[in-house]
Amino acid sequence: MIASQTEKTPELARKLARGKQLQQFATSWFRNLPDFVLEEGKLDGAYVGLSGVRGSIDYRIGESIFELKTKEELPKDIHDIWNLYPNDLEQLAFYSVLHPSYPKINYLIFMKNIAPFELKAFKIETNDITKIKNIILYRIKILREALEKKDPSNLGRCRYFGGCRFSEKKICNCEALKPISNDFLSKAIEIYEDDELTKKLEESKNASSRKTFLSVKDIIAPRKNYIEEIIGERKSWIPDKLTEGYKACLQILIKKLNFFVTPSEREKLQELLKIERFKIHHQWLKIKDSKNPDGEIIPFTMKVNNTKNKIYADKPLDYYIAELSIVGSLYGKSRGLTFVVYPNLKDLIQVFEINFDSQKILKRVKEVIKDLELAKEEKDIFKIHPCPSFMNDSQKCVLFKQCNKSREECA
Repeated sequence: MIASQTEKTPELARKLARGKQLQQFATSWFRNLPDFVLEEGKLDGAYVGLSGVRGSIDYRIGESIFELKTKEELPKDIHDIWNLYPNDLEQLAFYSVLHPSYPKINYLIFMKNIAPFELKAFKIETNDITKIKNIILYRIKILREALEKKDPSNLGRCRYFGGCRFSEKKICNCEALKPISNDFLSKAIEIYEDDELTKKLEESKNASSRKTFLSVKDIIAPRKNYIEEIIGERKSWIPDKLTEGYKACLQILIKKLNFFVTPSEREKLQELLKIERFKIHHQWLKIKDSKNPDGEIIPFTMKVNNTKNKIYADKPLDYYIAELSIVGSLYGKSRGLTFVVYPNLKDLIQVFEINFDSQKILKRVKEVIKDLELAKEEKDIFKIHPCPSFMNDSQKCVLFKQCNKSREECA
C-alpha cells in the first residue's frame, strides 16, 4: 500500500528509464563478444531449493553471467565497489546460486552514463555457494518476520538508502539503522579487476560506433562530415542528462501505445532501404486509421525541446522535419510522426504528423552524397551546400569564418 501511494520522483523515474535505455544501447557490444548466449534471461530459485526468489540477468556469455550497471562515476578500484555498490555485488552473487549450473566465474560491468560511455569490468568469483544461499535464506526469514510484525527495523539499512523514494518522503527510518554487513558476502566471493575484458568491450564499442556509413546529419549538414573526415576535427558531444532522461521516459510512454511493429515486419523494412550506405536507428510504429484499417508502418522520432515559450511548441523545428523526412524517404515512406516533450512547459507532449515527397527528397539526398564525395576527392568544401543556420554551433564551428568569408552562408 505504501509503495503504491509513494510515486517515484520525476528525477528517479528519468534515471531508471535512462539506465534501461543505455543497457539496450550497449547490448550490441556484448553481442560481439565470443560465446554470447542470451540477454535478459530469467532465473527462478525453485530449481535450486530457493523457492520464491526470482531474478533477471542482463547477459549470459559462455558459462558466465554478466551484469551491466550504469553509473555517474565508475568505481576506481575494488574498494570502491564494496564501499559504493555492494548491492550490485550482492545481486550478481545471488544470481550465481539461483542459476542451476552455479557458474563460479561471473562479471560485473560498470558503464559511465554519459558519452563516450567509459567501461570497467570486474571478475567476480564465487567460492562458497553455501554461504551465499544462507544469506538469501536468512534474508527471506527476516523479511517474512518484518511483514508479519509490520516492523522493518531488523532488516537493516536499505542498500539503496540515500536515493530511494521512501527515504526522500521520510516514510522509513533507515537513517537510524545500521548498514547491512558485507562480512558474510566478502567471505564467499573474490573480486578482480579485468583489464582484458574491459579492453575487449571498449574495442567492441568502438567498432560499433566507428563511422563507416552515412548518417542523416551528414545529409542535412554535409560540411560537418567533411570537417570530421578530411580536416580531422571531431567535436565531442556531451549529452545533457536531463534531456536524455526525458527522452528515455518518452520512449517508454510511446511503447505503451502498443503500436510497435513485429520482428518479421522490421526485417522486411530493412529490405526497403533505398541507399545501403546509411546507418539509421530504426524507430517505427504501425498506425491503424480509417484509410489504413490493417495498419501503415511509418517512422517516428523523439525530441526534447527546452523552450520556455509556448509559441515554439505549435510546430516542429526545421531540423525535426528534415530528419524525419530524410529517414522516411530512405524507406519509401511519405509520412511520419515526431514526438516532442517540453520540460519547461509543464512536460507538455506534442505529436506532429509530417508529410513529405519522398521521391524529391531521395533525389536530393543522392545529389548531396555525390557533392560530398566530390568535395572530399578535390579537398574543396565549397562543393557542398552550407550547413543550415541551426547547425552552425553558435558560430563556433571550426570553419565558420572560412565558410562566411565572402558570403553569408550559415550565419
